[in-house]
Amino acid sequence: MNKYREYVPDVMGALTSLKMTAEFILQSDKLTYFVSKPTSDTQLKGMKEYLNRKDWWYEIK
Repeated sequence: MNKYREYVPDVMGALTSLKMTAEFILQSDKLTYFVSKPTSDTQLKGMKEYLNRKDWWYEIK
């Protein structure tokens, strides 16, 4: 099992808590990541705080 896929339920919980949508991508090399779609500064702030607590890398575009 890919070590990254085990985090999907946790991320989905955070997204649900923030009432935020995202697309999950599973690449052919089994790397799993998501692209979130915040609709407010509050959602963006909440997701950034979550990712920082996990010490996960993220990019804001």
